[in-house]
Amino acid sequence: MADVSDKRRLRQVQQQDLTESRLNDDFLYWLKTKGLNYLLVVLVIACAVMFYNAYRQRRQQAFDASWADLSQATLPQAFDEVAKKHDPSEAIALYAWLKAAEAHLRDVRTGYVGGPPVTMPDGTISGGVRMTAEDRTAALDAADQYFTQVLTAAKTANDAPGHAAFTMSALFGRASIAESRGDIAAAKTFLEEAKRVAEVPFPMFAAQAQARIDSLPKLAKPTELPTRASLPAKPDAAAITPGASNELLNSVTAPQPPAPGTPEAVPPELRPTAPPATTPPPANGPPPANGPKPAGG
Repeated sequence: MADVSDKRRLRQVQQQDLTESRLNDDFLYWLKTKGLNYLLVVLVIACAVMFYNAYRQRRQQAFDASWADLSQATLPQAFDEVAKKHDPSEAIALYAWLKAAEAHLRDVRTGYVGGPPVTMPDGTISGGVRMTAEDRTAALDAADQYFTQVLTAAKTANDAPGHAAFTMSALFGRASIAESRGDIAAAKTFLEEAKRVAEVPFPMFAAQAQARIDSLPKLAKPTELPTRASLPAKPDAAAITPGASNELLNSVTAPQPPAPGTPEAVPPELRPTAPPATTPPPANGPPPANGPKPAGG
């Protein structure tokens, strides 16, 4: 009976070894024929994921550096350099172009190249170069070019909903430039387009565009400023006479009256008097004549 059990167990072990051997042979055969291809595909996918993550990380670092440059830039050239580092359809490039155009319009408003003069902490004055007529024309042309680049980039992106704010700002900017040049018809065209863009997402700005359209007829009428010759002559300031200067000096050096509420400000006749002092009676002597008399006396 024991021999039968041993033979059965030996047969099971042999069959299990054959099965494992067959599985190993099948795996080796699969590995030799198709396994390397599958392993290569997995390796390529893993490398692609690693490169994509590295690309996103570098891109995010570039965006962070660009926003830092935008926060520190003040000149149009600095804003333009930031925009050149990115795709024209990206928001950071559109924003940089808008800031460059606004910098040019700031110069036109203030009348100084690079902004009005600024007094530094050490007392020196920085900037303050006045614009000529040629500088003003060049600044308006440069601002209009930046606004046009924003509109072109937004059109390239098929007017994505996220670009509506940039498109609206550029149209308002071009309208302002047209108004500065006296081109009322072009300003009306830009404002009507800005109203159409802002009508759904930004109704408040659409109303502002309509208000500016309604005010355009007033801008069409030229405003005449008075000439210097027509202004009244400025009166000469009267000189201070010696008598007036002495009175002013005496009013400053004369003693001032006491403040209300102080004892010095009350007249002597209205000041309260202290009650007369009474002398105490002696221990065993008669009471004073003007003092109180004892009872029964």
